[in-house]
Amino acid sequence: MHAMTRRAGRHCSAPTACVPRALRNRDWKAEAAKAKADKAAAAKAAAAKAAADKAAAEKAAADKAAAEELRRRATALGLLPVLTTANIADDATLKKSIAFCDEQGITSVSDMVEYNLVQDFVRHLGLKTVPGKKLLSMLQTSISGLAAQLSDRLFSPSSSRKSSPKWDKAAADKAAAEKAAADKAAAEKAAADKAAADKAAADKAAAEKAGAHSTESARVAAAKVVPTAEPAALSLLLNHWGAAARRCLSTCVGGATALPERRAVASSSASPFFLASAPVSVLDRAKRLVESRGGEYAAGDKDDIFNSMTLGDQESWKVGWKGKVEMMINILKKQNPGRKVTALAIAGGPACDWERGELHNTFCSNHRELVLKQLGDMEDLEFWLDRYHPASPGDGYAA
Repeated sequence: MHAMTRRAGRHCSAPTACVPRALRNRDWKAEAAKAKADKAAAAKAAAAKAAADKAAAEKAAADKAAAEELRRRATALGLLPVLTTANIADDATLKKSIAFCDEQGITSVSDMVEYNLVQDFVRHLGLKTVPGKKLLSMLQTSISGLAAQLSDRLFSPSSSRKSSPKWDKAAADKAAAEKAAADKAAAEKAAADKAAADKAAADKAAAEKAGAHSTESARVAAAKVVPTAEPAALSLLLNHWGAAARRCLSTCVGGATALPERRAVASSSASPFFLASAPVSVLDRAKRLVESRGGEYAAGDKDDIFNSMTLGDQESWKVGWKGKVEMMINILKKQNPGRKVTALAIAGGPACDWERGELHNTFCSNHRELVLKQLGDMEDLEFWLDRYHPASPGDGYAA
């Protein structure tokens, strides 16, 4: 009996004898589950980081491509060396410079100097005083002198270094590259102009074909809605849409009842003007601002009353826009004989680019009184209006 008691005591004194096996297994499982969860969280974080890195890389690539395109066009126009020397070759300035050249039909810096557009160009950029005067001084220099200055600055380590065959060859190579780029840009522009002209001719032929169903009664009813408009201004609308045009002519140019008041304000301005094109994001603000300064508008989106009342699912908003612009031009020409009519176009996306091309290539060609004014954004619009059509007290406009 004594021996058995000692044996039992030795057995009970073992360090792990009283720890249940189930407890140890539970701890091991908890540790394994925690390790698995930590691993999954780490994998999820790594995947999220990889996705963010990929999105950032794609955005950087897109920004780089856009910047390269700006510099390519600026190089073709001969602007990039000038702006770089003046230390103002940032993307915003390049964009405004290219927009000004497109608006004025400038193909090179020499055109700007030859036709006395230098001061207008510098004002359009909106530079501070010192950079603006520096750029003005450079552009007013003769073309040969400017080329010599740029050649010295870009290819000579110092002004005292004498010319050598090495530097002469570099200058010749650069001039050849710039000429090739300019020729390529000119060819691309010619091809784009030809495509636009072909499309305009096709659209005109389609409109003339569709106009076979117009009636004289529709013309009489439409003339009662807008009595001051010439018959030619209504042809594009009535020939294509007939009775549907009668229901919306009173609103397609801003409302028949509101027109006389705005015409009275516009008649006192230096010249009549109207908003022809604007991005949807700023369209309402631009309309209100233009109207507050005595202008009209023909710009609209796909949901405006003219498009919704006259265009079927199979027809394009482009035809409706052309009709509104044509009628607005004829109304303003009749009310302001012998005066220039300014069409305002605010830069935007592909639709705004198409509208601006139609204004330049089609409407300006058909109406010698029409002048196209291209604007970069709402700030440019306000600047232009403040300069040529300043606000009167209590005009009621709110941004």
